[in-house]
Amino acid sequence: SLPSPEAALATARLYCSTLSTKDIKWWKSDHAAAYRQVPCSVDSRKYTVILLKDPDTGSVFGFYHLAQPFGASSSVINYCRVSQALAHIGRVVLAIPVINYLDDYFGVERSDTADSAYRAWIWLHKVLGWRLNDGKGLAPTRKIPVLGLDIAVIGDYLELSVPKDKSERIISSIKEVLDKDSLPTSQAHKLIGKLTFASGALDSTASRPFLRALHNFVGHWSWRAHDRLWREAKNALSNLSKLISSIDNARKVPLVLSSDSVGPNAVMYTDACSGGGIGAVLDAQDFHKPVYFSSTVDEEQIQGVLGGRNDINVLEMYAVLVGLETFGHYIRGRWLTVF
Repeated sequence: SLPSPEAALATARLYCSTLSTKDIKWWKSDHAAAYRQVPCSVDSRKYTVILLKDPDTGSVFGFYHLAQPFGASSSVINYCRVSQALAHIGRVVLAIPVINYLDDYFGVERSDTADSAYRAWIWLHKVLGWRLNDGKGLAPTRKIPVLGLDIAVIGDYLELSVPKDKSERIISSIKEVLDKDSLPTSQAHKLIGKLTFASGALDSTASRPFLRALHNFVGHWSWRAHDRLWREAKNALSNLSKLISSIDNARKVPLVLSSDSVGPNAVMYTDACSGGGIGAVLDAQDFHKPVYFSSTVDEEQIQGVLGGRNDINVLEMYAVLVGLETFGHYIRGRWLTVF
């Protein structure tokens, strides 16, 4: 899968925790005409033939691609083979913590070694014959624009923010879709990508259900479900527009967690069934064994707490609530992941 802003955060924090440092810098590079650097095999050229007819003379001219055609989905797949291989060589052979999103490459490293990592990355491309876009390259610095966000190292924190011009364009795109009451698939994929990246600057994961609604609409195949999914997609777009508009300050994430105040991460798995059964299991690395509970929501609880709704979605959320209350003293002082 392609990395998200969360992957960039996780990489930086793991690096800082492993080396016990907060003095880090980011660098960035980009391939020049990325897909056009990947050649087509001779046998594949027959599939890339383009014919053009001169309307005045009736003459037909033909040509074929020597490199991957821009815009073809197969070109993305073929280029990703190259990008993943280069990133792998950078990480394994040159010990550079590099991340790549298609043809965008970026890395994080200690300030005293970041310059050598950046130079090694450029050297690798020269040796292998791949061309970088020098105009988009960024030598080690505290702040870089990447994945649609600005990621900066400010003191002991990482700060993520959406550039004002980008947030305005995203909100304008959403308004245009809602006004036209239409969202073509090609436009949807691009908009979902921008919204996913912009959501990285939010302090919560409130955007996830709305992004999921958009994915459901784009990926559906049943004409019977189209109207319902489109209503849900429009509601999701409206809410996402409000969320993006609400981003006033940068999201701040600590580079290193204090080992004195935070215990090992814990994971809680919850579940529910339509008959009213709920349960949860909690585990952490320092537990002798997992702890769990299993219970049944009786009719009185369904009427009083759940508003009379014996709905599986409501029960699933109720199971999470009961799990948090039940395991509260085990969870305190830990990062918790809930499934």
